[in-house]
Amino acid sequence: MANTVVTKYIECPNLNVFIIKYFFIRNENIKEEISVSKPWLEVLQLVVENVREHHDNGGDLVQAEDVISLLRSFCSDNTIEVPHRLNVLKVLEKSFDLSECDKILLTLYRTQALVSIAWPNTQVNENKINTEESRMQFFSHLLDNSKNKEDYVTLSRLLILWPPVSDTYSLSLESNPLLKVFHSVLLTQDQEAGEIINTIIKQECSHFPLDYKCTEHMIELLCKQNLPIASVKLALRSSHEKLIKQSINLLSNQTQGIDDVDLLQLILSNKLAPQVVSMPVFSHLITYVLQCQGQPESPEYLNPSMIAAQLAEAGFQAEAGSLLLQAKSSHSIVLTFNSALVSVSHWLKKL
Repeated sequence: MANTVVTKYIECPNLNVFIIKYFFIRNENIKEEISVSKPWLEVLQLVVENVREHHDNGGDLVQAEDVISLLRSFCSDNTIEVPHRLNVLKVLEKSFDLSECDKILLTLYRTQALVSIAWPNTQVNENKINTEESRMQFFSHLLDNSKNKEDYVTLSRLLILWPPVSDTYSLSLESNPLLKVFHSVLLTQDQEAGEIINTIIKQECSHFPLDYKCTEHMIELLCKQNLPIASVKLALRSSHEKLIKQSINLLSNQTQGIDDVDLLQLILSNKLAPQVVSMPVFSHLITYVLQCQGQPESPEYLNPSMIAAQLAEAGFQAEAGSLLLQAKSSHSIVLTFNSALVSVSHWLKKL
């Protein structure tokens, strides 16, 4: 019997009812597709995909809503660990269009999963995340209890996970939630603040999250905190050309922290090598470009020929020529060294 086969291999008993009901409805035996080694989530995914294919092929024995309704009670059961419920909803989200109610559940479980990491004693329920006002109140509570980098990163992930805030919040320097996170970082993290802010934007945000006014505000705050490198990096991550041009000038007299790889990559990816020729950072820029030669899958902006072309076009022919000569010499040395290694390896194998 199909239900016997499935029950035998499901490791999560709470899903047995759904699986059994499904096979009674479909009256199918997929014994060959389910092995002892398959965990319950893979079996569930197999069932859900089977339903979707059945529906896509014009079948009407089982509808998507049948699957979702059978699993809804499982996903709403507070006695079941959040990761299990979250995994089930992810399977459903991948295959079906979820209702608004189910989307709220998905947001709730994802919120619970994140909050449990940084604030394990904080309870999360639907009332705390079902409206923008309630989410912002909950956000403020978590912000007040944030003390380290991990807390701030988690809080930023929550803001990204939740629906985008309205203009009432996003366009205000006082109300923008991400700015509030950054303000708190500046107040509590001292010299590490700039790096934390840039890390959040670089690693957690799929696109630059601040408008012109908010970006300008953050650059000013970072400068006041004596974090010029962080402020330049923030500007270079944005798409605000005016702020980029203004901020790059902050490097004019900087001698500390200008060998920061992230900074060098941002300058190069923004094609700003000509703008820093007269600055101390330029020598570090050239050194970095030469060091990256020969590395597999290097981004195009590290190509010495492209950088030399940018320099020449801006009137820096001498610097462009010097870069090409150094690149050619450096590349030859790398090739010679690699050839020597191959020869030595070949010789050692004969011993």
